[in-house]
Amino acid sequence: MVMADQDYDGSHIKGLILNLVQHWWPSLFKLPGFMMEFVTPTVKATRRGNSQTFFTMHEYEKWKEQTNNGKGWSIKYYKGLGTSTTMEAKEYFRALDEHSLSFEYTGEEGDEKIDLAFNKKRADDRKDWINAADDDSFVDHSQASVTYTDFVAKGLCSLQNMTLCGAFPALWMASNLCNGKLCGLPSRGT
Repeated sequence: MVMADQDYDGSHIKGLILNLVQHWWPSLFKLPGFMMEFVTPTVKATRRGNSQTFFTMHEYEKWKEQTNNGKGWSIKYYKGLGTSTTMEAKEYFRALDEHSLSFEYTGEEGDEKIDLAFNKKRADDRKDWINAADDDSFVDHSQASVTYTDFVAKGLCSLQNMTLCGAFPALWMASNLCNGKLCGLPSRGT
């Protein structure tokens, strides 16, 4: 069972572990029920004793649209596994069936998707894959299992999109900071 944060970085870690097992122990990769994911919330909304738990930011954002931006709800964001309280962790383990997701091997398409996501030689294929991705798709954690194909297409592809979205503002900021003395360069007027 892979235990990683439920955010985009955690999805990448899960993908790397799946890639490792697929490469070195392909028979285990294909074995039904062997590869599993421990599922924890990314966001929990609470109001008057009622709580809504979300396992993806996509699910949470859709809920916010339907609830006046979550107005009147207390929102807790889970940065990682360490954000959960001891009581919450005990709840997760008491209901392990609800907090675990099996990876399902359905044939060579799963192998192909893992290769697409991690093979260094397939960078151009990866660009096409990311550009063609459905931004509204996500791994449904209410199910008992997810295919490797769906995990890569819905879990890892959203990670790649978020990585790109975060890279462009950082590049813009760096280029603007380097226009002056912050990067040790003389300004244009000196």
